[in-house]
Amino acid sequence: MNIELETFLLYYTCWHEGEFPLAEFKKSLLDEIGAEGLKSALNQFKGMCGNYRTYYEFQKDLEKCK
Repeated sequence: MNIELETFLLYYTCWHEGEFPLAEFKKSLLDEIGAEGLKSALNQFKGMCGNYRTYYEFQKDLEKCK
């Protein structure tokens, strides 16, 4: 996993847990990894989880496979 995706997942988890609003989620990501980094992370994230599954659904499926 590259740094852009790791950063995205960290902020995504914080946003999903209600630690900050969506606008702050996006601003923080852009400040941290930039527009190209965010685009790369989103492409990888969609590849991992598909377009219609949440990260949490993806994580549950991973746990079932262990």
